[in-house]
Amino acid sequence: MYFVCLENFDMDGTSGQLLHLEISVTNSLIPMLINSQFQAFDFRTTTRNEPFLQLFHCLYVYPLSISLSRKRNLFVRVELRKDDTDVRRQPLEAMYPREPGVSLQKWAHTQVAVGTRVAYYHDEVKVSLPAIWTPLHHLLFTFFHVDLQTKLEAPKPVVIGYAALPLSTHAQLRSEISLPIMKELVPHYLQDSGKERLDYLEDGKTAFKLRLRLCSSLYPVNERIRDFFLEYDRHTLRTSPPWGSELLEAINSLKNVDSTALLQFLHPVLNMLLHLIGNGGETLQVAAFRAMVNILTRVQQESVDDAERNRFLVNYVDYAFDDFGGRQPPVYPGLSTVWGSLARSKAKGYRVGPVYDDVLAMAWFFLELVVKSMALEQTRLFYHSLPLGEDVPPMQLRDGVFRCIMQLYDCLLTEVHERCKKGLSLAKRLNSSLAFFCYDLLSIIEPRQVFELVSLYLDKFSGVCQSVLHDCKLIFLQIICDHDLYVEMPGRDPSDRYFIN
Repeated sequence: MYFVCLENFDMDGTSGQLLHLEISVTNSLIPMLINSQFQAFDFRTTTRNEPFLQLFHCLYVYPLSISLSRKRNLFVRVELRKDDTDVRRQPLEAMYPREPGVSLQKWAHTQVAVGTRVAYYHDEVKVSLPAIWTPLHHLLFTFFHVDLQTKLEAPKPVVIGYAALPLSTHAQLRSEISLPIMKELVPHYLQDSGKERLDYLEDGKTAFKLRLRLCSSLYPVNERIRDFFLEYDRHTLRTSPPWGSELLEAINSLKNVDSTALLQFLHPVLNMLLHLIGNGGETLQVAAFRAMVNILTRVQQESVDDAERNRFLVNYVDYAFDDFGGRQPPVYPGLSTVWGSLARSKAKGYRVGPVYDDVLAMAWFFLELVVKSMALEQTRLFYHSLPLGEDVPPMQLRDGVFRCIMQLYDCLLTEVHERCKKGLSLAKRLNSSLAFFCYDLLSIIEPRQVFELVSLYLDKFSGVCQSVLHDCKLIFLQIICDHDLYVEMPGRDPSDRYFIN
């Protein structure tokens, strides 16, 4: 839709004259439109069942109507303000202009509704939102009346009132919003102490109606995800009690989030849970791990292609997860500890619930997270001291961490051993995941530590005469021996293959 400004147009002109004018102006604009770069936001982005992979953080404002007791010629000015302390302070430059190539503006204006008690509007105002909101960030609407009866060539608009809308409580609403119109602005007009000094038009009735549409990959519309983000921030910024009961409740409520919202904010939710698993304290670690298992299982089960590894989870591990860029302790020690504790409880016969089968089904994801976390730490340790052209040396895991990984590996091998006897496909997938885990670690940590894991595997499967277990063992060795540290040696028979390391 293109808007054409008509100056000195005769209000009594015929429709034929108006049509002719619109066509001629539109045709003259065609070369300019072809040469300019047109950008539009696709609202379908906010409804797709996939993670948000681009940053967008804006609010669309739709003024709908103003209902007053007398006829006026009204238009609305929209602006974004940081607080309500100084009414003379300039607003934020947050309004997208209608013209291409222009920077953000301080204000946006609607059309003028002429001579009516109930003014209707069809404008769309796009607002660039700040990354961090405070309770005082708000939209301020200023209502102007234009006296068209004056003989002046350019009549000056007169302010007749104001309306304010706090972002923190209203931005996520999709329903129609009604606001009263203030006669004047006074300092602290958003707060209860300031509202006592306010006078309103129309005896305080809600005369102004509008609608909002939040489009943000930072601020979730879903209430449960939003509460989790809020409590997580309070916990990490140390603004909540140290026991984190509100955060614990928010973590547990993630299992009730609808699938679309969960997928859209999958990356930040997983990052926050991993941070809590890494250094959140035992109670929060266990709760975050269980919540993460639930989320991964739901995402995996909703794969449209029925693949063994959901593409969104694969993309997260490969591209999105960066172990917090070194700003936080690495994830793998905490993740191995929590997972290992649950595995040992299962091995001792304690009831751990059906969640453990889900843990085993998603073992590939957790094992790859552990590997990548180690690889990122290895890179950070040697990046600045490594001579040009030399390979990154292997990293020696601390004794406590390696002991924890050994215990976890032993528990997982027990699951493979026991479940293989029942012919379960889960055991074969877990066996392959453990093999690729060792394969990847050969390029990251000291090979001697990896060979201890391999030796543990061979000891667990020694003396067993079941074909299914032999198949798992051969698959494991085939994956391991494909690594560059192993050299294939020909045997006497062309089909014989021997490996040395």
